[in-house]
Amino acid sequence: MKEICLAAVVCIGMLGVGQAEEEKVISSSAINIPSSARITNCTEMFAEFFVDPVEADNNVPPGYTVKIYPNGNALLLVMVQECEKAMLMSFLDVGEIHMSHVWIELEGPAEIPPALPGTSGSYATRYWYAQPMQMDNFIAKQAMTFAGIDTQWVPYITNGGPAADIRQGKVIESCLPWIQYAWTENSQLWESPVIVTGRQRFFRNYGLCGEISSEAVVTCKSHFLGDSTVVLDAGLWSQVRDLNLGNPIYGTTHPVTMDYCDASFTVKLFRQP
Repeated sequence: MKEICLAAVVCIGMLGVGQAEEEKVISSSAINIPSSARITNCTEMFAEFFVDPVEADNNVPPGYTVKIYPNGNALLLVMVQECEKAMLMSFLDVGEIHMSHVWIELEGPAEIPPALPGTSGSYATRYWYAQPMQMDNFIAKQAMTFAGIDTQWVPYITNGGPAADIRQGKVIESCLPWIQYAWTENSQLWESPVIVTGRQRFFRNYGLCGEISSEAVVTCKSHFLGDSTVVLDAGLWSQVRDLNLGNPIYGTTHPVTMDYCDASFTVKLFRQP
């Protein structure tokens, strides 16, 4: 295992870490790599599922605490976005992008962010442990991987399009047809949207020896359009199925449109496991 860890350190060092950074590696100091992204004009499914807390905790590494609700359950979030435009690092326009985020909610400090202009207020910040970010834009995937962010290219993502009474979505993760997850929403749309500021903080540890970690803060101007129930079915070997949180799973969701989301990422290399 030590040899594998050393090989991982050498490979990551080849990404452009200079001599001063190499000295930091030797002294086991973390190297921080910042990056940013903005997505605009998005439709979104924001689906929440109560799940077994023991199984949820099995998917979260030491150092994080899974949030337990009064009903005794943990919470899984599946958030699927279709965005007209994504801008990385303020200069790389990668065009249209579809993304899926699979997160388990964590405990975190109470925080209410400032309201963005044009919103009625802010929801409290929520905290999550993230699975690899899935996206169908190969250029964006390569750019984020180069920045050290754990991402996965997938061939197809849809949340089913604009909000409707019944909406069906799907993420196809591989050329193998059963490696996918799909869902059906049944919605009651409101007469007028609720326009709010939302902030999410999410974390992930990865690398051969857990030597890489990432943190992100995402702030969005969102239009919540209604209430929905959702049922999600995950195929064998899919990202959702591999969490072992049950299948199918039943939850609640909100159809959402977003004017924009701003994300700030920090990747830490050679952190202390």
